[in-house]
Amino acid sequence: MLFSKSILTAILISFATLVVAEDFANPDYLDRSTKVLTNSIKKLNESSADYEAESDSLIDDAIKASNVQQGRLYNSENRQQAKQAIKQYLQNLNVGEPENQCDGSTNLTECEMAKFKDMPKNQVYIHISSTMPDGLVLQAMEQSSKHNGLVIINGLIPGKNILETARYFSTSRNAVKAPPQVSIDPRPFRQFKVTSVPAVTVVTPTGHVTVPGTLDVEYAKRILSEGSTGMQNKAASTFPIVEKDFLLDLQERFKKLDIRELAKKGVNGIWKHQNYINLPTANKTETIDFDPTFIVAQDVSLPDGRLIAKQGSSFNPLHAMPLSKTYVLFDATNQDQLDFVKAFVKEAYKTGKNVSVMATKLPSDTNWDKFHNIRNSIGGGLFLANQDIVSRFRVSALPATVSGKDGRLIRTQHSMQK
Repeated sequence: MLFSKSILTAILISFATLVVAEDFANPDYLDRSTKVLTNSIKKLNESSADYEAESDSLIDDAIKASNVQQGRLYNSENRQQAKQAIKQYLQNLNVGEPENQCDGSTNLTECEMAKFKDMPKNQVYIHISSTMPDGLVLQAMEQSSKHNGLVIINGLIPGKNILETARYFSTSRNAVKAPPQVSIDPRPFRQFKVTSVPAVTVVTPTGHVTVPGTLDVEYAKRILSEGSTGMQNKAASTFPIVEKDFLLDLQERFKKLDIRELAKKGVNGIWKHQNYINLPTANKTETIDFDPTFIVAQDVSLPDGRLIAKQGSSFNPLHAMPLSKTYVLFDATNQDQLDFVKAFVKEAYKTGKNVSVMATKLPSDTNWDKFHNIRNSIGGGLFLANQDIVSRFRVSALPATVSGKDGRLIRTQHSMQK
């Protein structure tokens, strides 16, 4: 796997539920907190006057619902815990330009060290970019493998998605006998103020050193052992970093998202993924009368062991549950068939018959509005037929009607020829 699983998880899951999972190991709470967290993240950089009240209200709703479901009484203590956990996490999500509250010296000051508290205390980072020649990228992979380091990229290659970015660097990575770990992680670039590549950063419990213009890890370690810390002068020529900070990139993309529109597209998108059934239009009217009895393939028992049906016995479902309605199957992309169904349903209602209408196919541009329009034009319910129903009713052409009588099925395929 090219990218560190922990880094990708932290970056791609919208940052939201991880810390809450630590404080409230409760799936119900997490589910009900989605709205709270989503709204909180959306408002990270807003100074909305009603933000506090809105967040508090959403948090209250989430905890009340969770407590009620678990039989616990709502109280102010767990509300404050939730509020504090969420706000603390959002503070940790400050992905804007890092504030530089430390001095500008190259020494690792106490202030700088505090900024690295979440970083590993013994780590080798090798910073690279797609602007580097292939030979240098390969050398970075080899050095990382040799020193158990981490190759890091600041973000996505311009014009490429995450998979394409991964694929770009995978050739060099896979050429190494022991492929190193590679991650998209802009944090070390920020923390160690790396603005050009290649660069090597060595971090120990007592300090760190960053050397741009080299891939020689031993050289960087030697500089650190000699007492020099922080950013060093360039050891050789460097290349610019064209990949945009991944966290800032995600934040900007999130701001551009229209959540309501995405939800609407998601709902309407289900129609594009339906498995429709293609059947020809009937060229003659034909009726068959058949017995739907089948042979039981194996013993069927209740959970307590009582036998319902023995293997080899015959079973007619219409004896257990007679067909009380007439089923109408049709292709909703065919106007003649649609007209037939409208007329059939209208006549059935006049005579008091119960009808269930099922479409094997819908127009390619179907959305919920169009689906409801088709249903309303028919004057009754509208369902989608699946292959099991088509096979069970032995339908081979459309439109078709199916009814039951005396334990038998009567299927008629109706000619559309005028």
